[in-house]
Amino acid sequence: MNKIELTLGLILLKEGKITKDQLKKALLKQGEIRRFGRHQRLGEVIAKLGFLSEDEVAQAVEIQSTLSVQATTHTLLGPLLVEAGLLTPSQVFDALCEQQFTEKRLGEILQEKGILNEEQLAPLLAKQADQRAAAEARLQADMKASGLLSDEDDFVIFDFGGDEAEGEHADMSAPTEIT
Repeated sequence: MNKIELTLGLILLKEGKITKDQLKKALLKQGEIRRFGRHQRLGEVIAKLGFLSEDEVAQAVEIQSTLSVQATTHTLLGPLLVEAGLLTPSQVFDALCEQQFTEKRLGEILQEKGILNEEQLAPLLAKQADQRAAAEARLQADMKASGLLSDEDDFVIFDFGGDEAEGEHADMSAPTEIT
């Protein structure tokens, strides 16, 4: 699950559209779907489970889209690789094209091809993780300021090892690449 989906869940919860138990069930179902190699958005899962109509989900997605801009403020791995002088733009493009046909992350593809090694990749992934953490902290602060999130929110979020962001894969459970 990515942080954008978490935002949708929190919006629906705060608006009283779903309960904590319904959100937990939807997240568990979404994780179950992912274990079978498919991806389904949280809103779609909630609608399919019958917790909300598609129109109600669409209304929450409108709010989510406004908030989500700040959650995507980290630098993509491809430009970081080019900026560091480790790859050319065409090498990044080729790897991204290959990624469309695999379930692999960009860094994994580049390592398998022998273009990058772990020592070259690690500092860039750490830089991304730092940027992502800062963006998530800003998003949380904005959500608290807008009343969508409070210190009393205590439900558990399950991360089943991946998400799809703009056609590329990431694992939010560890410092990773989001490209």
